Amino acid sequence: STWSNLQIFIPGLDTRGISSILKSATRLKYTPGNTFLLAIEEQCCEVVDEFTALDVVTFWEAFASFRVQPEEELMNALHDRLMQTHQDLKKHTQASGALWALKKLD
Repeated sequence: STWSNLQIFIPGLDTRGISSILKSATRLKYTPGNTFLLAIEEQCCEVVDEFTALDVVTFWEAFASFRVQPEEELMNALHDRLMQTHQDLKKHTQASGALWALKKLD
């Protein structure tokens, strides 16, 4: 499938690229396989310090729609990143989506 071809491009993606892939997957109601998810999680760990609050929201929403619990280490890193950048969220209505996604993961 196109998606399995896509995972070869994940290493090296910046946060914008990761967000785009996750948004597309969510919009298309795609259920990714383990290899794809692992590649995304590994790349997120590489660039977590560059995530914007909105990138974090996109990640949570995508993983909630995949019904997958990310690695705990990554979840903690993303949570910390959200705490550092959450002021940005006030500018976006999607903030409510983040809360919804976090509730879904509990």
